Amino acid sequence: TSFRKNSDSPNIRFVLLLLLSISLTAAYSADQAVQPLHKSSIIVQLQIKGVIGPATADYIERNLQKASDRQVQAVLITMDTPGGLDMSMRQIIKRIIASPIPFITYVTPGGARAASAGTYILYASHIAAMTPATNLGAATPVQIGGFGALDKDKEQADKQEGSEKPLADPMAHKIVNDAAAYIRGLAKMHARNEQSLSAPDGLI
Repeated sequence: TSFRKNSDSPNIRFVLLLLLSISLTAAYSADQAVQPLHKSSIIVQLQIKGVIGPATADYIERNLQKASDRQVQAVLITMDTPGGLDMSMRQIIKRIIASPIPFITYVTPGGARAASAGTYILYASHIAAMTPATNLGAATPVQIGGFGALDKDKEQADKQEGSEKPLADPMAHKIVNDAAAYIRGLAKMHARNEQSLSAPDGLI
């Protein structure tokens, strides 16, 4: 966690200068009250790297509270994740949506990804950005961890990730529909392209 007025990374500094120069009111949904920017120029920088789980959700929760106490201007999350637990993902998203502090989620460095649960968190953020040569997508319940827990058998999980066979089980079908409705809702909330979940142009 870092509280700073700028960043040592040229890429992150560029994103901050670009994104924060845009009116943050456009990042909020039309039915949400516009929050005035804090006078403080401090931005808290967090990192989500690796599998998203309870520790990740707790990390975001604790540091968001610190950010609120410091009255920071924005929270920047740098992200590189293959996904994680549905429960942890939804906990993070709820905090982002309810936060009076704008969240900027930035997929970086080049070669990073915001797969599975990461895609949902990216779409829930007030501002979403990606470094060139990064990707998002594969936002299916299988990758998120079966809406409960990560598969203990990594080999089996890898096979599921590469499978293109449709889910025939009725319950699995309902879970997929729920996940699809969830990502569409997040996309609409910030006027993003709900049909383009595998390319940066979906984050407009």
